[in-house]
Amino acid sequence: EEDDFLLSIFIESFEGDFDRVGMKAGLMIRETLETGSRQAFLFVGGSGQIGLLMRDSTGQLANEHQQDNIFERGVVSLYPKEFQRGELRLKKIGSTVIGYVKDATQNEWTSISSVQVGFESFYVGVALSTQSNVGDLGRLEFSNLNALTWFKNPSNNIR
Repeated sequence: EEDDFLLSIFIESFEGDFDRVGMKAGLMIRETLETGSRQAFLFVGGSGQIGLLMRDSTGQLANEHQQDNIFERGVVSLYPKEFQRGELRLKKIGSTVIGYVKDATQNEWTSISSVQVGFESFYVGVALSTQSNVGDLGRLEFSNLNALTWFKNPSNNIR
């Protein structure tokens, strides 16, 4: 069964070696917990960029995914200004995953982009990625992690 959900988080701060392009933190939906799993990742990067990254085939490396045209194949969309603090929201309806952002100084959500995911069972959560095996560390401080799930079959909504 395809379950729908809404996951949100308030990013208080994000620290790390931001010279590394792969340093990202945010909300993720993944098909499995295995390395290289298909995924959609709503992230804030070290220099304040926000984007929605999609790995659409199992085993595909993120840097391979971003090689050609980053806006068509890797990062689906970027928030047009630098992000310091605020909220991220990941929403799944059917096979569509939508990423939203709300800067701490704003009152309204901005849609970043949407992607199609081709997996029915999944995991969701907070993710921190350094894309490195050399011990680089990042630190994400967050609050107000909220999750809401609803099901296509109304009898499953009571749990």
